[in-house]
Amino acid sequence: MEPLYRLADATDAECLAALALQVFFDTYAPGGIRPSVARYALAELSADAFDERIKNPSLRVLVAEVDRHRVGFAVLDLAASRPVAGCPPAELATLYVSRHFARRGIGSGLLEQARERAAELSLDSRIWLSANARNSGAIAFYRRLGFTELGAFDFEIEGERHPNLVFVSPIFAPRPCPEARPR
Repeated sequence: MEPLYRLADATDAECLAALALQVFFDTYAPGGIRPSVARYALAELSADAFDERIKNPSLRVLVAEVDRHRVGFAVLDLAASRPVAGCPPAELATLYVSRHFARRGIGSGLLEQARERAAELSLDSRIWLSANARNSGAIAFYRRLGFTELGAFDFEIEGERHPNLVFVSPIFAPRPCPEARPR
């Protein structure tokens, strides 16, 4: 079944929170869960936190669903502070896909949806994002899609520093409209 891509609404908050916790711990806690990581995840990835994101006019929360199951999501931030020079206005703040749906084009589909939204809402057709420097799968994915590295910064959780790389997308070229056929 083909994924459906859409903007999130209030009914998605609980599912997105559960999905986010699953992906976050799979990706960022492979050696187990420490108190600092648990506190961060439970605060930042709660249903209430997603409800606030969905309501925030500076954010666009995009959902990928298959057979009415949420299998991935992306958060586009139109007002993010930029950690390095050269970042365009719109940040892809989050791109999470359930490991059970990895390598099926869902991440690419969400990224395309985010880039289309950014191009519609911003003067710059590019987006930027950061990826954990140890997340080799994500880094390879973004590089395959033409993202280039702009710099680095440390993401901090309770004083723990986590190195991140900053990437920028190539210029977005919307899909051409099919030509009208003469009648």
